[in-house]
Amino acid sequence: MSGVISYPRTDGSGRMARDRARIERLLVDIEQCLTVEHLEGILALIALLGWDRLPEYLRIRYLGMLAQKSREFERQHRIMREAEEVTDVLARQKLDKVMQSIDCSLLAHCPWETRRHQEPLTVQGVRARIDDARRRIEQHGYRPLFNDEEVAALAQTDAVAQARYKVRFMERKYLGDYGKGQYLGARFEGQSGQGVKYWNTSFGQIEDADTDYRLIAHKLGLDYVEGCDYVLLVIDTEQACTLCESVSVSATFEKLGEFATHELPALYPVELMDLIMNTAFQTQYRELYLKALAYWGERWRLSEFQFYSFLSTQGLEPQRLILLLERLRMHTQIGNNHYFRGDGVTENLIEGSHEKLGVVELFTFENRKVELDAYLRAGAVHII
Repeated sequence: MSGVISYPRTDGSGRMARDRARIERLLVDIEQCLTVEHLEGILALIALLGWDRLPEYLRIRYLGMLAQKSREFERQHRIMREAEEVTDVLARQKLDKVMQSIDCSLLAHCPWETRRHQEPLTVQGVRARIDDARRRIEQHGYRPLFNDEEVAALAQTDAVAQARYKVRFMERKYLGDYGKGQYLGARFEGQSGQGVKYWNTSFGQIEDADTDYRLIAHKLGLDYVEGCDYVLLVIDTEQACTLCESVSVSATFEKLGEFATHELPALYPVELMDLIMNTAFQTQYRELYLKALAYWGERWRLSEFQFYSFLSTQGLEPQRLILLLERLRMHTQIGNNHYFRGDGVTENLIEGSHEKLGVVELFTFENRKVELDAYLRAGAVHII
């Protein structure tokens, strides 16, 4: 009999799991005591050692932590500024430099699939990611950052609505003379104020499309018109909120219905929303609206008279006809047209793509009218 005691061999996964848990606890402890100077020092030290020497999961986790902490410091600076307290200009400049450095590190050392839930910290970071997307498309062709299941799941959360950088895609003619006398959307008056409303999404949802306007339009479920001049606006919501309050909601039947009831309770009570904001009713509305467009020889828009006249020829019950006219009014006032899906996403029109869904669509209402040039001068909106 041997005097040697043997133990079952393992693959070391238990120890790896314990080490990873320990690292997570240490990161939480580190995060609680970080200052801007610490961020600057940590970035310099790891750059000296080499980010690629860290395991991928640790790189992603650590950069995410540094990004979150820098956001907290940025909000502290803004709160102090709004309270008219004296802020340290040099400290603010140092923080800006740190945030740009984190953006560069995320881009250089984290695969694009792993950083997709970590949005850029700066406008420079937004532009750098667009450049990276362009190189990726040139090398590999277009590849979506999110698949259908992931887009559908995001639409059921507030993640996209809470993103800092939103994007607005529109024809350049609406920009006018560098935004003078122009707005981000159409006029809308509700309980919260007299402002503008528009449809948009987060930068992260169209990041993979570069500034290819055809790709962007088709991801947004829009027809791309040859010869039309388009523009992409990036909205820094942290800066924009200093000029105007706004609310963004995912474009689902439920959330858009709640918005309409809150802002225009007399026109859109809950009982009405229950009847017209659902898949079955929307399907009928789309079919009849498209038929009415063809009936009148119109391409896109119908008046109430035109729609009513057409519906009167369809043998509908009076109550149903009234509900369809109510839906037309909502179409006109809110903007959820006949192509509105109600599940919070757009239809993907990109040729050759295996994905059916485009992006998580948002509806945004600003409670006062602020001209585009004011946003541009404040650094709250950037033309890409």
